[in-house]
Amino acid sequence: MSTEPVDLNSEESWSMARRHAAFLSPIPPSVSVAVQALWKNHNEALVPGDEVKISPESYMAIRRVDKSAKLKTPIYFAAMSLFPDRVRTMTEDDTSKALLEILGPGLFASFLGLIYCHRRLNRICTAPEWESLSKEMVLNMELGYIVGSTIPTVGSGLGSLLGGIRYTALATFLIRSPDIYTRYRNRFKKKFDAAHERSQWGCDHAQICAYLIKDLGFTKDIIEVSRVLRSVAPGENLNREMSIWRAALQWIDSLKDGKCPPEDPALSKTLEATPQHVAEIKEKTEKLFKSGSTFTWMLRASGDDKEEEESKA
Repeated sequence: MSTEPVDLNSEESWSMARRHAAFLSPIPPSVSVAVQALWKNHNEALVPGDEVKISPESYMAIRRVDKSAKLKTPIYFAAMSLFPDRVRTMTEDDTSKALLEILGPGLFASFLGLIYCHRRLNRICTAPEWESLSKEMVLNMELGYIVGSTIPTVGSGLGSLLGGIRYTALATFLIRSPDIYTRYRNRFKKKFDAAHERSQWGCDHAQICAYLIKDLGFTKDIIEVSRVLRSVAPGENLNREMSIWRAALQWIDSLKDGKCPPEDPALSKTLEATPQHVAEIKEKTEKLFKSGSTFTWMLRASGDDKEEEESKA
């Protein structure tokens, strides 16, 4: 493949990113319509960290999820893992409604989108490397949850989404060219290198993620999202929302490198992270790396998955 630099503003580059994102398409309405309503509800909080009043549209949206055990089952186990006392004592006969009230619309939306992507990739990604990439996705999703659930300006929903979504883009590289993917991950020690990605695949993971985030129903601004997911050059300005996205991503990457807080104090300032937040994140992260992930529900097969596999036999 060509090693010439790729123009990220070119139609060809975005067309190639669209082709990669299409591996996970079409996103079923049971996911995209539900996510869009839930995320809109999530963003209605006047102050980051405030409890969001669940809208009638969100209650209607989760009816689409009711029909799919492969989506609903892991969400139930997610709630059971994160909020066991609330799940055990819930009195609501409507399980989906109860789960929405326990998780909140933002976290429910993020889990729904990432669960869909992960299960879709389980079906279409046959390369042996997917097993380790799958676990990497889940680990980073949990790191994002730790950051978001601790720092109110981020929130658990956004933290989880940012932690996991980049690995869905990497999976599309793996599907398209396993050998090139393996060399890339080995060469850069599992770090992201957008320039190398562009030289090999004609686009980078940030562009693919931007399409996926749009297709899943979170936001439509693919240009701004791709800039944030890739990097921001010195002097470039971001609005408040995108500044939070970028700082949260850098916090997650810093945790993977064993640094808490990140070396750049501006990141903590952007997120309004207090010393108490830092101490809590450090404690939770150390426990995660010592005891292992608690997000194993992401890897759990539902009855639908088993039936599907049996029907293929």
